[in-house]
Amino acid sequence: MLDDDAMQSKIAIIGLACRVPGADTPAAFWHQIVNGVESIRTFKDEELTASGISADILNHPQYVKRGAVIENADCFDAGFFRYTAKDAEITDPQHRAFLECAWEALEDAGCVQDLEKYPVGVYASSCISSYVLNLYSDPELMGRLGHVQIGIGNEKDFLASKVSYKLGLRGPSVNVQTACSSSLVAVHMASQSLLNGECDLALAGGVTIRSEQRAGYMYQKEGMVSPDGHCRVFDKDSKGTVFGNGLGIVVLKRLADAVRDRDNIQAVICGTAVNNDGDHKIGFTAPSPVGQAQVIHEALSVAGVAPREISYIETHGTGTELGDAIEIKALKEVYQAETGPAQFCAIGSVKPNIGHLDTAAGIIGLIKTTLAMKNQVIPVCINHETPDPKLSLEDSPFYVNTASRPWKEVSAAPKAGVSSFGIGGTNAHIILEEAPSIASDASAKQNHVFLFSAKTLKSLEDTCRNMADFFGNHSTLHPADVAYTLQTGRKHFPYRKMVVSSSLEEAAKWLRTGSSQAECKGREEVPVAFFFPAEQRDMLRVGYELYQRETRFASIIETYFSDERILHTLAGLDLQQILAASRHGNQERLYTELGQFIYQCALADYLVTLGIRKEVLIAEGNGVFPAVYVSGSLSMNDLIRIILIRQTWLNAAGEQQSLLEIELASLLKILPIQTPEAEMIADGIRVSTEMLRHKEFWLSCGPASDWPQAPSLPEQDRLLIKLGMESGTDGALKGMGAVSLLRQQAPDEPADFIFYSKLGEIWMDGGTVDWQPFYFQESRKRVTLPAYAFDRQRYWHERKEQVPQTVPRKKTPEQWLYRPVWKQYYASPDSRLEDRGPDTFLLFIDDSGLGKGYKKP
Repeated sequence: MLDDDAMQSKIAIIGLACRVPGADTPAAFWHQIVNGVESIRTFKDEELTASGISADILNHPQYVKRGAVIENADCFDAGFFRYTAKDAEITDPQHRAFLECAWEALEDAGCVQDLEKYPVGVYASSCISSYVLNLYSDPELMGRLGHVQIGIGNEKDFLASKVSYKLGLRGPSVNVQTACSSSLVAVHMASQSLLNGECDLALAGGVTIRSEQRAGYMYQKEGMVSPDGHCRVFDKDSKGTVFGNGLGIVVLKRLADAVRDRDNIQAVICGTAVNNDGDHKIGFTAPSPVGQAQVIHEALSVAGVAPREISYIETHGTGTELGDAIEIKALKEVYQAETGPAQFCAIGSVKPNIGHLDTAAGIIGLIKTTLAMKNQVIPVCINHETPDPKLSLEDSPFYVNTASRPWKEVSAAPKAGVSSFGIGGTNAHIILEEAPSIASDASAKQNHVFLFSAKTLKSLEDTCRNMADFFGNHSTLHPADVAYTLQTGRKHFPYRKMVVSSSLEEAAKWLRTGSSQAECKGREEVPVAFFFPAEQRDMLRVGYELYQRETRFASIIETYFSDERILHTLAGLDLQQILAASRHGNQERLYTELGQFIYQCALADYLVTLGIRKEVLIAEGNGVFPAVYVSGSLSMNDLIRIILIRQTWLNAAGEQQSLLEIELASLLKILPIQTPEAEMIADGIRVSTEMLRHKEFWLSCGPASDWPQAPSLPEQDRLLIKLGMESGTDGALKGMGAVSLLRQQAPDEPADFIFYSKLGEIWMDGGTVDWQPFYFQESRKRVTLPAYAFDRQRYWHERKEQVPQTVPRKKTPEQWLYRPVWKQYYASPDSRLEDRGPDTFLLFIDDSGLGKGYKKP
């Protein structure tokens, strides 16, 4: 177990989200990593043609028809983030996807209900927008909206602040741009912000999505890209990398806070470091072993970790001859000072799997390593057969891990490093260790309330389907932790569904068949009225069973009886007999009335502990007693004294009744009766404080066998909660959308199952429920569950090719080199730019026939 001092300097990773080629969730990403899947694929010619690749490029011998694509980048849930269709269409897909992933990461962290409680920071990176070219090519759009509005939807400057605005986050909001190392530098900056107290929660990540994903590239000898579209790191056949598309985000929190809050900790950041190469290298784009070695050494020092303790390093690993050689040289500089056996540390890279994601490369490496920590597996590094002999790995501390293996085979205390190095020389390194163990208690609950909600009916249906599949495949998860995560870790939207069941398998069955114990309501949260019915004998049986099975309910009742004044008032009466409401001579009615009074008070107090705040109290007959208790006008002890006098009065006659009336009047004079905290209606009459001071009010309220009309309520949409049993006279109440907390049981339905179902119905009908107190005397933790199923639609502004002006021009031998404005071509190093009049610049090129045209500003 970590000590307090150690926790104060560390950062917990409590949430993950990613979209990478071949996977749109961390779980799917991990599946392809651990199984060695390469998601870089070969494009068909028709795909490339449809993307605008011309025939001369398509047939060029050095054109490589491979790339890494994320699917549905043109789709977005505009309504979820309060975008109009037009606004969504003019927003870069990088911004749109990053918003969705930010929400998914916060859901994975189980903290979306807490976003208003403390400052949340955002540290974000994105690639240059290529989508904006589509927008700039439309003169009508540009004339109507202008550069500023288009820029807000597409420029890198606005990515982080857009997330803060759309999600209501109040912490630092910073864009981080250091080329390939951007997103790992963002993690470093977010960690520092947390440790400095600038925020209490932070999102950090990066995105690279090019508008034309289905495009290959032109191979150049001794360049950065691979000649065959495969990335091979540290291999004798390493010739270059492949660029891809994707994004990733982590949610960070100070470790001490995460342990305190029993968060879903997936790995721990022990130390981070960032530096720059300066001018200690052969050129601006070249890496430096000196700078890399220094940043790795600094991160280890900050973490207080010796190199020998690191058993895996997720390298920058681009597969280029120069880059890989310099990275291994830097690692050796730090690690070879260690004595001990050679090759104690595995190395790998995610780029052979999904390509080089540019600004998102570092965060994806961190997410991969976090998942490896979480699953306790050192993952395989694919496309590696024979180590590059120039690297001399056999005499180094490092070996390329060519098969996934259990981490515990290598180290009892797993620790890892993650590197990311940017063109220009900004280097970042992070040290990770495994998450501390946070155990869950055995739950006292035999049934669990699973809640599902969404902003649209389609999203709700998709969410329920995804959850059913997940429950079926993860039946070993503690159902109480799953229910707790859904209740306290997710935002509750208007379209709602709930299931009460004893296991995940049973919940999955209900979700798949559509036979869950609730329907979609689509109601916003509404104010609440409590209705206390008159005497219901069946309530005593159900109430007693609930007392025996539900810990929180029993605790509330036992708190009542721990009051010395109540014990004194009830002298001579058997408390268990009151609760069980057994036949007890001529005191049967007294026991019945006291029992129902206590159960109704306990049900009301239970609801109040769950944050269900009553605005109106409605009573029928002797239901006025618990209503007055809940209103705060009289204490439970005072009300029990009134009940005892009233019951004796009911059984008396003549002079004895008169004496009891005098006794009650005297008692009412000495009670300090408080003004009700909520409006109170008894048998259709609004109750005032003055009415509570008169004995006639208390003596006239008796058990009612029928109530001919629904309670009169102020003209406002309200949720009416009946603190009693469903009955045949509830027709008018049902018409008002009332929820009865108790009902008659089927043989296989215990009282707690019914009660939890009713709590779920209250939530379904728009009641605001705080589920934390529901887990009374239990230590629950949040777990990873499927994220919100976005209701995505296609939003894409198609590129509009401009027709060149038909101004007569003198023909020149170079006329054939003209290209339509904005048509993309590849430029060679020998290209030259020439002004061709007021409308265009033309890019003239060598005889390879490759170039690019631009509209003149």
